[in-house]
Amino acid sequence: MLVLHFNEADQILCIDNTGGISFQNLAFESYRVIQEKKLPQNLKILEHATAFLINSDVDRLKTLKDKLLENTLHFDSVKHAIVTSDPAVTAYVMMVKLYLGNSNYTLEVFSNNEAANHWLLS
Repeated sequence: MLVLHFNEADQILCIDNTGGISFQNLAFESYRVIQEKKLPQNLKILEHATAFLINSDVDRLKTLKDKLLENTLHFDSVKHAIVTSDPAVTAYVMMVKLYLGNSNYTLEVFSNNEAANHWLLS
């Protein structure tokens, strides 16, 4: 389940991602998240994935990457920081990052909130 909050002061979309999420839900939720609010053209996302369970296989990473890029076409740029302490989530995010390559969607994974915020605001 995704819980959203837009931090007006820092212009950061905050997402708390708890529980398991399937590939289909992840593709749908990413679309729902960005359509839900009037967001800045240079979108910054801080996602807490501390209790995130991966219910999607690695073979679908390219399709997930395609969906993320398709869903964010109307943004000038997207900086997405994911905070997790789970090594499996870290590895999954790093694989998605490799698939994203040189696009307007930048994805990084962090072990703490302070480092993620620093990167988003830099």
